Amino acid sequence: MQTLAGQAAIDSIKLLQSGQISGEDYTLGLHARGAEMDARLTEMMLTHELVRLKQIVVQKHMARAGTVNAILSNDISQRLSITEAQRKQFGSFLSS
Repeated sequence: MQTLAGQAAIDSIKLLQSGQISGEDYTLGLHARGAEMDARLTEMMLTHELVRLKQIVVQKHMARAGTVNAILSNDISQRLSITEAQRKQFGSFLSS
């Protein structure tokens, strides 16, 4: 059974592949849908559930991208208040 969000994602991919929308428009659409889903989750979940969900998202990101790459991502580095100096130090791990 296909969800409405899933179908919307499939439709967006088809539009991108056919050249009917640009990559930038596709990315903007993804961000807009993500923000909409975040707003819905905030309405539906208790505070402690949202905190735990965000922890799981960060852990999944780290597992998928690797710890250093995850830390260097804008979202996680902002959550952790990583400084530019620290970003450079982490980045040196990747270049060595």
